[in-house]
Amino acid sequence: MALLRTLLDAPEQLLAAHDRLRASGFPIITIINARSALDARVWLGTWADARQRVIITAPQADAEAALAAYRARLPSGGTTRRSPVLRLPGSVREALPVAAQLSERQPKLALALTCGIADMVESLLDPALAQPFVGLALQGLVPVDDAERRVMAQIAAGRRVPLLRGPCEGILFYMLEARPETRGRFTPNARLNGRARRSHEVDLACVEARLVVEIDGREHDAPRRRRMDADKQRDLEAEGYRVTRFSNATVIENPVGVWRDIADTLSRAAQKGAGA
Repeated sequence: MALLRTLLDAPEQLLAAHDRLRASGFPIITIINARSALDARVWLGTWADARQRVIITAPQADAEAALAAYRARLPSGGTTRRSPVLRLPGSVREALPVAAQLSERQPKLALALTCGIADMVESLLDPALAQPFVGLALQGLVPVDDAERRVMAQIAAGRRVPLLRGPCEGILFYMLEARPETRGRFTPNARLNGRARRSHEVDLACVEARLVVEIDGREHDAPRRRRMDADKQRDLEAEGYRVTRFSNATVIENPVGVWRDIADTLSRAAQKGAGA
C-alpha cells in the first residue's frame, strides 16, 4: 500500500504533534527512523538546534540512569520554556521497554529513540519483544524519508498489527487506544458493505456505534477524489453509518481536539441507544 507523503506528514510536523499530545496527557515515544542510526541522530540534532531544544542523551538504556542524566542537565528550578528531549541510546529492542517505563512514570517527558532501518526491522520483528512494544513503536514512528515509511508495512505484516495508511492515522489510532473511553472500539482499515453489495475500505470504523472516521490528506482535494469520497460517504450513510472526516492538518494541529470530538460522538450515540 502506497504511503503518500505530504507537507503535513513531514517529520517536523509529527514531532510538533507529539509535543501537543504530551502536553495534554497522552504520553508518546518519538522514534526517529532513518537509513542509519547516525543519520537519525544527525536529523534529530538539526531539528533540535533549529528550535533551541536541548537533547540530553542518557548514558545507557536504564530508567534511573536516564532520569538522573536528565535532571542533572536541567537548569536551576527544573523548568525550561522548551522542554529538553531525552534520547535513549542502544538498539530499539533495548531502549523501547525502558522508554515505555519512563513514559508511564513521566507522561509529559519528551522521549526519543534514534535508529536505522535495519535496527527497526530486526528489533520489532524479534518475537522476544512483547507485542505492546511493537504498537508503541509504530504509534511514535517518525520516518525522515519516504523509504523509511515502508518499514511500517513490513513490521505490521510480520507482527500482525494494523497497518495504518500514514502517520496521521497512526497518531489518531494511538489516541483512541490510549484512553479507556475509546480503547478497543475502532478497527483500522475496516471494510464495510454499502448499497448494492458495494464494499468500501475506511480508515477507522466503530461498527457498534455505526461511526466511520476518515483522515484526508491533500490528495483528497483533487476534484475526482472529492467526487469519489462524496459517493462513498452517501453509500455508507444510506446503510446507517455516520461519516466524520478530519484533515491531516487538523490531526496534526489539534490531535486532542479530534479525539474529544470522536469520544463525544460515541458518548452521544450510547445515550441515544440507551434512550431508544
